Amino acid sequence: MAVTLARTFGVRALVDDGSIYPNRWLLVSTDGSSGRVLIDEDSAADGSLRVVHAFEPISGERHLAVVPPPDWARDW
Repeated sequence: MAVTLARTFGVRALVDDGSIYPNRWLLVSTDGSSGRVLIDEDSAADGSLRVVHAFEPISGERHLAVVPPPDWARDW
């Protein structure tokens, strides 16, 4: 559903990635591409979701820095 909304309205969407980590989300780009991202915890506490970096390349977000997750978190 997030992909359809993002493409239809030309917006980005942040979706819970299902992990136990509250600062890790799935970013859906305006072209429907997606990937896991890290959200700034301090900004989130203030009510604003700000993407710090992606854990994997997202084709629709080429400007977004990519920092692979630590080895222990690569399979989530």
